[in-house]
Amino acid sequence: ISGAVRPVFGDPVSTQQIVTNLIANGLDAARSQVIVQVDGPHLTVRDDGPGIEREVQARMFEPFFSTKSVGEGTGLGLAITRKLLREIGARLEIQTSPAGSEFRVCFTEVPVRAAAEGG
Repeated sequence: ISGAVRPVFGDPVSTQQIVTNLIANGLDAARSQVIVQVDGPHLTVRDDGPGIEREVQARMFEPFFSTKSVGEGTGLGLAITRKLLREIGARLEIQTSPAGSEFRVCFTEVPVRAAAEGG
């Protein structure tokens, strides 16, 4: 993990779950590597997998939808991730191609003055 860290809105448990889900999905898809980068209020998880098919993109946030074999996943990771992102006021940007996929979380920054005051 590399990059600059800034205070953002979100609780530690939700943020940890978001990051864990995105990294786990990246590891499942990757041919050889997953890159995690922090750039200000953005956290990017990039894999070098085969990309996400259009049909899957249309359904990937549905609860219990999974492309994994039976017993290998619940189909809840991205559905939970989307719910948590909405709760903390963050958004998710996705780019995908046959060379891999990138999931970029755009957190809402805590204003510098509020961060210095502890809230």
